[in-house]
Amino acid sequence: MKLSHIILVIALSAATAFGVTKYAAPAATTTPTKETAFERVIRTGTIRCAYALAGKPRFIPDPNTGKLAGSDVEIMEEIGRVLNLKIEWVEEANYGAFFEKLNSGKQDVFCSTIWASPARAHKILLSAPIRFTPVYAYVRAGDTRFDNNLEGMNAEGVSFSVMENTTLDSVVRTTFPKATHHTLPLSAAPTDPIMDVIAGKSDALVFDESNVNAYNQKNPDKQLRRVPSVNPLRIYGEAYSVAVDEWKLREMINTAISELQNDGTINRILSKYEQEYGKVWRTQGPYIPAKE
Repeated sequence: MKLSHIILVIALSAATAFGVTKYAAPAATTTPTKETAFERVIRTGTIRCAYALAGKPRFIPDPNTGKLAGSDVEIMEEIGRVLNLKIEWVEEANYGAFFEKLNSGKQDVFCSTIWASPARAHKILLSAPIRFTPVYAYVRAGDTRFDNNLEGMNAEGVSFSVMENTTLDSVVRTTFPKATHHTLPLSAAPTDPIMDVIAGKSDALVFDESNVNAYNQKNPDKQLRRVPSVNPLRIYGEAYSVAVDEWKLREMINTAISELQNDGTINRILSKYEQEYGKVWRTQGPYIPAKE
């Protein structure tokens, strides 16, 4: 027998003895993809809303039934109507942690409008604004020290009441860095900065007009007054928010907002609350009508 034949026989015998078989690639494994909020909304026909009871006119819960009313509520319900989706008001959340619920998938949309500030841009996606809100500096009634002199508020002897890690906290610290900042925790009530100023614990606060008007209407003997100035400290668009990667859901909501702005629905809802809570700054139309 030739040497080459002997080697072949030995190799085949070894393969048989030691169970050597042809190499097979491992079976491919697939990781199931996580359902997105957009996909869940389309599948269930429902938008699950988290919300914050931020006050009038945005949210006005009925004290007896708990049923929600207010401009944010009505506009979101209209968004559901034009999209043929049910709006389910699932869970209350505070402004300091709502983005965690969105990004974890526990809720689909935060249906209380928030101010579109750069500090939030990396945490969530914001819808198109449904209105704009200017913010001003406020002091106790009778305090005229800073009239038309906002620069005078940027001093160590002036104290501001602020809620920590909020947009207004950022406004105060960047606009009045030399002032003393009396910081309240996020667990405090939204009106606590107002109460601090009224009680004399601080000199001033930065707030929006509707919340201050709501307080002043209920407390005619202990009023806040807006510090006269040429311009607001900031002007923020107010928008609904979704998780940071839910751009499909955001664009679907934006399409609904566009229709509701163009057909006058949002303007009608905002006007409903203006007489009691103050004027609302509108969005400007994105088109120029053709001349007749």
